[in-house]
Amino acid sequence: MIVPLLRAMLGLRRRITVEGVRYKEKDTAPIDRALSSKKRGEKQYEVRFPAGRSMTIHCTPQRRYADLMDVPELRSIAFGENLVRPGSRVLVLGVGTGAPARLIAEWIGPHGGLVAIDRDNESIRFARRRYRIEGVSFERGGPELLAGELDGAFDLVMITQHWIERCDEPGHALNEAWRVTTPGGRMILVGDPLARFVEGSGIRGTRVSRLAPPDGGPALIVIDKPGKGRDRDRVDARR
Repeated sequence: MIVPLLRAMLGLRRRITVEGVRYKEKDTAPIDRALSSKKRGEKQYEVRFPAGRSMTIHCTPQRRYADLMDVPELRSIAFGENLVRPGSRVLVLGVGTGAPARLIAEWIGPHGGLVAIDRDNESIRFARRRYRIEGVSFERGGPELLAGELDGAFDLVMITQHWIERCDEPGHALNEAWRVTTPGGRMILVGDPLARFVEGSGIRGTRVSRLAPPDGGPALIVIDKPGKGRDRDRVDARR
């Protein structure tokens, strides 16, 4: 803690390089102190990407960049690696600034596909430049983007808390996500609070399980969708 404060006192702006992406502070305030400030609550960086493009990012408690900050949802998603099958077509609703997409892309491999959606324009702009991965598409929007998808289009649908809580009709958004989940596939909700939205929706899984990451990240609520070869009547809820 002494070093960041000393840098701030001397007016030194920190520069960080991660995998060729360069981050330069726009001010000297330590990031933890900047985010906890009641007046601002953000930390700005000028970012330059390997291809030469640049943009200004605004780190906030809600908009978290994995190269610079802890992302609790990312830790939780990493804990669910065994839930993702190679070659799967995956939909992530609430991908944030994009780091979960890279993890999942590694798991599904070159024969899988990933559509990653978030409402925040800055997050999607950053993700498209930071995580340029074949087979991964970053899109900006909410439940309206699902209207054009066919029933059962995705083997796995993952939903983060910050995305669903910004929906005007969370129940409708969940039902749409469930519609595009293929029979025999699964939905994963990142965060315990999402379970309350399931109760009033049309989601009926053959099995509902709760996985708690050991590092204290948000829990994963895993819902298996009825399909060929699955028990359609049994629901195993472990909370």
